[in-house]
Amino acid sequence: EKISITGKHDPCIVPRVLVVAEAMMAITLLDHLLLVEGFEKWKERRN
Repeated sequence: EKISITGKHDPCIVPRVLVVAEAMMAITLLDHLLLVEGFEKWKERRN
């Protein structure tokens, strides 16, 4: 059986690198914000 693949199948990330970097930064900042806010709430509960 012969398999035929047509079309452009280029795994190049270069055209999407800005979007990927922006998403990575947003996830990192949100993670940090949740850590800080969560720690502050935890400290308030203990007092």
